[in-house]
Amino acid sequence: MKIFEITSSCVSAALIIHLFSCQTTDGLTGLKIKTSEIITPLHQSALPANTAPNFRNEIPVKAVREFIDEFQDAVNVTWRKVGDDGYIADSKSDSIKTIAFYYRNGSCSYILKKYGENKMPADVRAMVKSIFYDYTITEVTEIRLRQYSENMIYSVLIKNADNYKILRICNNEMEITRDYTKP
Repeated sequence: MKIFEITSSCVSAALIIHLFSCQTTDGLTGLKIKTSEIITPLHQSALPANTAPNFRNEIPVKAVREFIDEFQDAVNVTWRKVGDDGYIADSKSDSIKTIAFYYRNGSCSYILKKYGENKMPADVRAMVKSIFYDYTITEVTEIRLRQYSENMIYSVLIKNADNYKILRICNNEMEITRDYTKP
């Protein structure tokens, strides 16, 4: 189980570090992922975005509006301040975990969605299963960069009895980015 936890936490890091051979790198210099400072609300709100008095004015209105427009079904949204660079909104809806990064000016940089095999697009699942039919799809991370919104990037964690693989799928091309074997 410990290797699964390590592998799962490496998925996001592997995505960003190995970012993204199917994209040009011109617009990727603005992608900043740092450790964050959590903004703690006074209470848990049922609204799509926490609006506790101690931080409601810190989050750009443009970011909150864009998040609410994009993710209308989101509940229990938490916002985290990321240094001086911007804000991250985390939410979960219908077993899909969504993470969206917004700059200080309120514009969105990227959106990550994590979900299981049952939520995968059928064509992406078919591509994985056609080659790795004896593996189980453990987790899918969907990456959408705003400046390249026409290209969706998928990172898929698959496993069998003694092997884990992380696949990257973009533009109908699939490659193995990481391969772990139990000792």
